[in-house]
Amino acid sequence: VITCNWPIDADKLMKLGEDLLDVLHFDKAIELFRFALCVRLQMLCGSDVDIAESYGWLGRAYDDKGEYDKAIAHFEEALNIWTNILGSAAHPDIATLYSTLGDVYKKKREHEKAIEYYNKALNIKNAEPEHDKLNIACLRNDLGSVHNICGEHELALQNHKLSFESRSAILGHNHPDVATSHDYLGSVHQITKDYDKAIECYNKSLEIRLDKLGRNHLDVGNSYNSLGSVYDDKQEYDKAIENYKEALKINLEKLGLEHPDVAASYNNLGVVYNNKGEYQESITYFNTSLEFGILWSLIILMLLFHTTIWHYNGNWKEKLDPDHPDVGVSYEILGDIFLKSGKKAEAKKCYEKVHSIFTSKLDRDCQDIKEVNAKLKNL
Repeated sequence: VITCNWPIDADKLMKLGEDLLDVLHFDKAIELFRFALCVRLQMLCGSDVDIAESYGWLGRAYDDKGEYDKAIAHFEEALNIWTNILGSAAHPDIATLYSTLGDVYKKKREHEKAIEYYNKALNIKNAEPEHDKLNIACLRNDLGSVHNICGEHELALQNHKLSFESRSAILGHNHPDVATSHDYLGSVHQITKDYDKAIECYNKSLEIRLDKLGRNHLDVGNSYNSLGSVYDDKQEYDKAIENYKEALKINLEKLGLEHPDVAASYNNLGVVYNNKGEYQESITYFNTSLEFGILWSLIILMLLFHTTIWHYNGNWKEKLDPDHPDVGVSYEILGDIFLKSGKKAEAKKCYEKVHSIFTSKLDRDCQDIKEVNAKLKNL
């Protein structure tokens, strides 16, 4: 219960919420942002910039928490208000909201929407009399990453190289933002199977982040995760496991047990053990994560043992819908396990479920759909 004297200082509530969000107390931050929004709605007109600010911070809090639909709804409220205030879509603040919406749609794997919003933001930034080169570099990385996911690797590489050149020239070669550019370049090399170049890029990123951010920063965890992924692709499974465990350790410490990124870390380790042929160890990782209430692993165990898991409850159900793309990822992992165990019929059922989820939620030309189609064709 929040108690405070009248008149209520909405600005102070917002500042407290921002401080809580900085230390990852999502629910408490949301509570304060919502309280501040209610106060402002009662005291101000509906198109006031302070109301837009409240919607924007609520969107950010839900985004950080992994509740992307709620984030989009609040960012769109902020966008509508800013458009009404400014009378034009060609404004830097609107470009920022376009970019933010692109980020959320990217996380939801709605790639066409992400590209649409990134291009809107980039068009506004490029049209400004004095270009903000660092902001444009960031947008090019975002746009390139989605092109990479969709199999448009030349466009991806083009955008990432332009970003890297701008950042290196302005910030120097040992800046965290340059580390991010190394990550993006590495991701293109990885998906085009130039694994050694990818590892080189990821190691450069990790070196910069360890130096500038410290060992327990989430971005350091992201670098370990990227290295784990490329070593998995290269079939150097022990190195993959080593790096994924480093990422899991950081994510657990910083995000807590129920965050989607922690779920992803457990699944990544399960995938590597599956690829290594240690199927029981793979299942053990999913089982371990079930103890922490992570829905992805619940789905896999439920399918593996063909039973009803009574632990399933409303809190888990809210994390991912049954047709969420990440649920499709779990079905695909299970299909891979069945296939390598010689159970082709069970694998086919899983891949068909994946295909159904992906085609209903993702772009038709998405790389994920192409890969599951290939798996079905090869059965």
